[in-house]
Amino acid sequence: MKDEYDRHYLDDVYSVPLISAEQLHSGSIADNTVRVEYHSNNEFVQLAQRVGIMADLKDRVPRMAYKGVVSFMFHSHRVYLTRPQGQTEYYTDKPKIRVT
Repeated sequence: MKDEYDRHYLDDVYSVPLISAEQLHSGSIADNTVRVEYHSNNEFVQLAQRVGIMADLKDRVPRMAYKGVVSFMFHSHRVYLTRPQGQTEYYTDKPKIRVT
């Protein structure tokens, strides 16, 4: 049951329109739900601080993440802050770790 939920959740998350962080901040968002990608923990921290959400990491994984996805509301829009689809590792200046 959990595996099925996870699959549906990730399918839903990655099916919403992908926008840039700049588009998010400029307010040029056409959809109610959007996705912004981060490619490293440093980039996640910078994006999280810009939108005012918790930027904490635990063992190099965003504390609020589920399957690498941090969900939050930003100016009446649901935003999914995600890793690129299929990326199962977090990249930092330290050795990479795999997240399942």
